[in-house]
Amino acid sequence: MQFIGIAIDDAAAVSAFIKPLKANYPMLIGGNTAMEMMRAQGNLHGGLPFTVIFDAKGQKIAVELGRIKKDRLDRALNSLSQ
Repeated sequence: MQFIGIAIDDAAAVSAFIKPLKANYPMLIGGNTAMEMMRAQGNLHGGLPFTVIFDAKGQKIAVELGRIKKDRLDRALNSLSQ
C-alpha cells in the first residue's frame, strides 16, 4: 500500500504545512495539472482535501471530498485486503 499526497501550492508552503503533521508519505507539488487530475477523478468544484483510493489494478474504489473519516478510510482499505 502506498499513500501519496498531491499539494496544490508552492513547495515552501507545503513543507511548512506538513512538517507538524509528520507525514510519512511522499508529497508531490501539483499545479494546474493536479487540478485537472482532481476534476477527472470527480472533484468538479476543486474542494480540498480530496481523497481517491485505487486498488492494485488501478481501479478507483473510493472517493471522498473533504476530510475523510477514519471509519470510511478503514472500510476502503479493508476492502483492498479481501
